Parts: sequence; C-alpha cells; structure tokens
Amino acid sequence: MLENKELANEKIVCGKFDSNINILAVKSSNKNIRIGSINPNTLKYKEYIPISTDGKVILYDNNTYGVRCFFEHTNKSVLNKLIILTIKERNLILEELVDFDINIKIFEVIYPIFNDIKYISNISKNYKKLTELLKEIISLDLKGNSISHGISTEHLFKIERKLRLKNKLDYFFAFAYRGGYQEVFKLKEERKDRVVIAFDFNSMYVDCMMGEFLEPKSIRYEDFRTKKLNVESLNNGLYRVILKNPKDTFFKVFHPFKYMRLNSSYYFNLEENQEIELLLFNNEIDYYSKFFLDIDILEGFISKKTISHPLKYYAVKLYKDRLKYKKEGNHIMQEFCKFKLITIHSSTNPKRFKSLHFESINEIIKYLSLKYMIFFPKDMPDNEKLATIEDYKYFNFKKTKNGYNAKLINYDSNESIYSLSAQITANSRVKIIKTIERFLLHDSVEICYSNIDSVHISILKSEVNSFLYENEDIISNKLGDLKIESVSSKGYWFDVGRYWLLSDDKVDIFKNILFNNKYDNTFFLKNKKFKVICKGEIFNYVTSVYLNIFNAFSYNKKVESNKYIDYTDYIRYDFNEVYNLNVANESYNLEILRSKKTKVDLYNKIATV
Repeated sequence: MLENKELANEKIVCGKFDSNINILAVKSSNKNIRIGSINPNTLKYKEYIPISTDGKVILYDNNTYGVRCFFEHTNKSVLNKLIILTIKERNLILEELVDFDINIKIFEVIYPIFNDIKYISNISKNYKKLTELLKEIISLDLKGNSISHGISTEHLFKIERKLRLKNKLDYFFAFAYRGGYQEVFKLKEERKDRVVIAFDFNSMYVDCMMGEFLEPKSIRYEDFRTKKLNVESLNNGLYRVILKNPKDTFFKVFHPFKYMRLNSSYYFNLEENQEIELLLFNNEIDYYSKFFLDIDILEGFISKKTISHPLKYYAVKLYKDRLKYKKEGNHIMQEFCKFKLITIHSSTNPKRFKSLHFESINEIIKYLSLKYMIFFPKDMPDNEKLATIEDYKYFNFKKTKNGYNAKLINYDSNESIYSLSAQITANSRVKIIKTIERFLLHDSVEICYSNIDSVHISILKSEVNSFLYENEDIISNKLGDLKIESVSSKGYWFDVGRYWLLSDDKVDIFKNILFNNKYDNTFFLKNKKFKVICKGEIFNYVTSVYLNIFNAFSYNKKVESNKYIDYTDYIRYDFNEVYNLNVANESYNLEILRSKKTKVDLYNKIATV
C-alpha cells in the first residue's frame, strides 16, 4: 500500500510523533505566562511508617502479624503511610495490597541513592535497615514524597526565581525533544587483533548546560521563507528546516534523525537526493549543514536575547562536590550529588498530564492533529487508530458509556520550560556525533555502540596508545570529558541498554535492560518474572508475566550479512523499508525471520562463560 507522500517526492518529515510538522495557532500562543513552581520550604518531611515482610507475616512496631490480618485490622491512616524496604517485599504481598487497595511506598525506588540495599529472609534485619535509612533521609534534609519530588521541586523553584516568565510559544519546543543519541552499530566484536574501549562522558547533560540559551520570555515566531539566512549566524532558536541532498560522508550512516509514524520511530539511511524536514536548533543547523548540499530555513522560534542556564553555576559546584565526595569515599553523598545533577535537566520537562473527555473517536483524532501533529491514514479503521498510538508514556484512552476518557501529555503545563530542556538534549546529540566524527578520523576505529553519554569503539590493539594520545585533550575527569570505563577483548551488543564486554571469558561490564538492575548482578539472565496489577472495570487483580530475553530483542536495525565469523555489524534500513507502518512491520518481520536465530545462538554462546 504505497500511500505515503514522502516516498514519492523523497522528502522525509521527521516529527515528534508522526511524519508531520504543522506549526499552528502561533499568534494565539504568543504571550507570556508565569512559570509554575512551589517553594521547597513548604514541603514537609514525609511521615512514613516502616514495615517488613517475608510474604507470610508483617513486622510492624516490633510485633508480627499475619499479612491479611494486619491489613484488615489496621487503621487506614496508618496504611496510607506504609513504606517497605525492597521491591521484593512488595511483590511478596502484592495480591493483598491490591485486595485492600493499599499503595505502599518502596524505599529503594523512591530513594535510589543507597547501593547497599538488598532483601534478605530475616525480616527483623530488613526492618532495622529500613528504620536506619529513614533516619538518614532526615539527616540529608530530604523533604517531599520522594527524593525526586523534593529535589526537582527545589530545582524548578530556583529556575522560576531567576526567569519568572516564559512565552507560551515554549510549547512548540516540546516537539524538538526527541531524546539523546542512542544506537547500536555492531552485534559482536571478537577479532583477536582488536580491543573494545568503552567511554562515558562525565555528566554529559550538565556540560551541555554551559552554552547560551534563549530567554524563555523573549521567544517570538518568525517566518523566514522569503529571507536568505546565514546558517553560521542564526539567532538562538528552534527552526523548521529542510536539509537537501546528503553528501557522501559518515553522517549518512550516523545521523541522529528518526522517521516517526504514529508514535513509532525508525532509523534509516540517508540517500542521494533525499530531503529531510525537521525542527532543529541553530547549533544543530550550523553543524549538520556541512553534510548536505543545501538547506532551506522555513520558520522558527527565536530570541535575540540569550541567557546562561539558570542553574549553570549550581551544577558546576555539584559536580566538584561529587568528585570531592568520591575521593573521600563518601558513597552516599557522591550518589546524592549525582542524583541532583541528573535531576537538573529533568526538572524543566516534568511529565504532566491532562485528563479530557471526548464524545467520539473523531473528536480525539481532530484534537491529536491540532495539539500533537498526529495524522492517521484515511483508510485505517477507527478501532486501530487509538490502539496504534497508545503507549501510556504519552497517550492513554479509556472507553466509557458517554465516549472516551483520555489522559494526554500536557505540553502546555506552566511547570515545563522545553526551550531549556530541548536545547540541552540537542547539545548532547551534537557533542556525541562530533565525538564519533573525531574518532572515525583514526583509520582503524569502528563505532560499536552509543547511548546518550557513552560510546564504545573497536580499535586495533597496536593503535590504542596512539589513539589515546591523539584524544588526550578530551579524556580526563573534567566536566564533559570522556573517561574510560573498560578496555575489553570482546564485545556483544544486542540493543541499546543490552550489552556485554568481556576479557579472558570474564565480564568486564554489562547492561541488560528489563532483566537486571543495580541490585542484581547476575550476568546472563534469560527469563524474568514480573508481577503486574491488571485494572478492570469492576475489580483489580495481580497476574504474573514472564519475559524471555529472546523475545525482548529488537529488530530496528538489520544484522549485516557477511562471511566473517569474528565480527558482525548492524545496518540501518533504507527509507523505502520503513516509510509506512505496514511496510515497516513487514521489514521487521523479515528481519526477525532472518536474524533471530543468529542473536539467540550468540547469546547462548556467551552465556556459558
């Protein structure tokens, strides 16, 4: 079904949720509003009541009770304040929690700065550990419902005190917010004359706060279709552009753009004569333009007045404090500073939702088109439209007697400042692609993996010293520089967040998203059991879901066919393989048939080490 206009004229539109960028209602949005924040001094220390359990009994206030008996006879005011040490304990009593409609808090989830938390079968020791940690929370002066709540409230308040206002046009910057640079380029590296070096950036997002930002209250819209602009001297801002005719450079394979269709994203190769329409910041345009023969700048949201990030100097001090605590061996304060650094960026793009009621699917479709730039194919059945984009991260719909209740991401929230957040993320994409470009200047370097603030490379053993010497100016413990996480003899990358780097058949470092967390260091898990709460119309219930790692592999890139047995690369799909949902699904299914056995066999092989 060749219904997609982008394929016909070779213009590929990369929007936030869909292959569409339609900037509407600009004039009505052009006014300033007060940034919303809460004074952190008004937050209280959360009064939690600790318990522990082994699934059979509950320890509370130095007494033990049967689980159901405790929930049946304990006052509701107590039940609403309960906290437990670990996820494991929560799962042991999850059915009872659902039966009695109790929302228990989990310490290791809401205060994730303590690395020595582990469930043990002795409920008295778990209880003692929990009470000690709750005292630690008071000593750290952590107020609010969680560490995230307290710290993000503090950060947003500091930002609001300095900025006060934002223009409502800030809403459109949410549509540039596509996240950091994440991609897997190699499935395996086993060549004996090579090593794999894993680099991490030191506080990538904090470093990306160091430049100039638009002043949020001074943002204005401007149409540039009748003007000729110099890409090297653009005002700070977000621009709708068309990048034309890619040059034959590394960027054709490593570009950060993703094609979006109804909330699904696709990597794709750049090809000759293509045109890419998307929203880019001025510094992205300045850098990316050299990889194209021409560029059209159509319109944008700019500000002639620029500012430093409101928390720039605070972030620099936090980074120095973290290094000091690390040197002193103060792990808790080191992790506390790290958490604060991470939260600075997210504090200006909190997830806020709005609840709306619609009488029909057509009403929903019109609203999604207007507010989120989502357009459904005309021939798609109504019952498929909502199911296609529903992901609970942005959109959730529930059928009612009178229509539909919708829970939608709220880009109009007065607590969000997307012109700051999106710029930081754009800076990080430029930084990591510039690093890849620099690394590839060394002839034997091959890029294996990248995930927001990390890069893995493969390089000839004999050239490691010369490579490190060439790049010594960006490898240090300084903010924004690279640090070496490991130098390994082999590497295996199955997905973003799922890799294993080995030396002498021992695991140096690994990540296995969904299957492992910081409290579980089992190297090669194949199965994971999850307890989930299913919410029905009349009642809720608990069920178990079993996930097998072989069914968790993604196929958003193809495994390259080659005759070599000691290394294998991934390659992106061509655009004609993903240009609409039907074609993309067919391409993915073909790739599953072609490469799943290769991935399964490889995982089984390395899991024996």
